Amino acid sequence: MSTTCVSRLASVLAAFACLATAPIASAATIDVRAKPVAATVYLRGATVTREVDVSVPAGSHTLSIADLPVGVRPETVRLEGRSEADVVLGPVDLVRRKLATDEQQTVEARKAIEDELEAVADTLRAIEAERRTADARKAFLQNLIALPSRPAGAASAGGAQPDWTSLFDLIGEKMQAVETRLLDINARSRTAERKQADLNARLGRLAPKVRTVNVATATLTSEQDTVVSLTLRYFVENAEWRPTYTARLSTTNDAGDPALTLVRSAAVRQWSGEVWPDVAL
Repeated sequence: MSTTCVSRLASVLAAFACLATAPIASAATIDVRAKPVAATVYLRGATVTREVDVSVPAGSHTLSIADLPVGVRPETVRLEGRSEADVVLGPVDLVRRKLATDEQQTVEARKAIEDELEAVADTLRAIEAERRTADARKAFLQNLIALPSRPAGAASAGGAQPDWTSLFDLIGEKMQAVETRLLDINARSRTAERKQADLNARLGRLAPKVRTVNVATATLTSEQDTVVSLTLRYFVENAEWRPTYTARLSTTNDAGDPALTLVRSAAVRQWSGEVWPDVAL
């Protein structure tokens, strides 16, 4: 079994010497999810240990260990690897990235709202087409009203005088129908626009939450397919412990004398952004 430990301060030349003798396959990034398993808490700060087993194919790869706290001190990051095969770990680098967190339920709710928004957009396009048709009909009727009329009683060259009164009454009825239709179109458009605004607001509230985290990266080269047991250690400042004392006074005992019992304990807290549900302290 081989064990390799590399820190940010380790020599890069040694790693390059090992890489020169290893078979190189196409490089790939391997995303690693390592949970905290242990923490040593000091009066100010803590050293956190994460562990995970990773299946690694033969060749050279980049390990990416995400979701590390922002408060990690870069110079304290240590990465160890144990494997039955010969593996080489390169220097550890720490980069800050923004990650979007999303739950499946939220994804489904956002998809449903997006589908509703698409339907509302189709409705608005149909309403706008109705509006253009109604506006064109209104413009046509207005042009009819603007036609020049001949004086009453004047004979036309082609026949009898048109009944302008009946014609204008008919145009007026048609114009009123168009205006009523435009009022209905505007009302439906406002309703659809209000629904669209409400859906956009709901969609905005369901936007993925963005967190800033540190991501540890390191190159790993293996001569064959293998499983590597990784151990990552680093120091965070946002943790502490404080001693607590509890005094208990008993006035009744077998001897009849009062007795004082002092109980010592420790209160541990951390606000690094990590979750320590099953961490050994």
